[in-house]
Amino acid sequence: ESPQREGGLGDTDLVESLLYAPGQLRERAIHIIEQQTGQTGLRLLDREAAGSAPVRFGGRTFGHLSAPGCDADAMQPWANWLARWMALEDAQATLRQMAYRDELTGAWNRRYLNHFLTESIDKARRLRRQLTVMVFDIDDFKTFNDEFGHDAGDIILRETIRLLGSVI
Repeated sequence: ESPQREGGLGDTDLVESLLYAPGQLRERAIHIIEQQTGQTGLRLLDREAAGSAPVRFGGRTFGHLSAPGCDADAMQPWANWLARWMALEDAQATLRQMAYRDELTGAWNRRYLNHFLTESIDKARRLRRQLTVMVFDIDDFKTFNDEFGHDAGDIILRETIRLLGSVI
């Protein structure tokens, strides 16, 4: 548990990062550790270094927490705390991908389109820019799918998305 100092960051800030700014979670978490421990210069390293504590949870190592002049034993409880937040961040990213991408093709789905299109229209309006939306249909796809089977149809869908992704 990490009690929050008056005017500092706390766990609620990490929840906010997960929901609205996932790329900021690590930076905010490091800041929280610094404010709680009084340490400065904390870093999350890719590789183990002298005095660093492994940031590990659920069989996965997310890095190594290091602070100048601080030993691994002193950092380990904070490394454990950070590991849980990083595992939660990964799980959140996976769920976001599952919610917004088609499982078969990896293409963005309608749920993502609704979210993205609203933001894009607002941005184009603010910047006074044009916005182009492209819609297309694969002619007679149902007939092809019925005649050659769903596995063949799946190949067509995956290849179409791959081709579009290579040129858009």
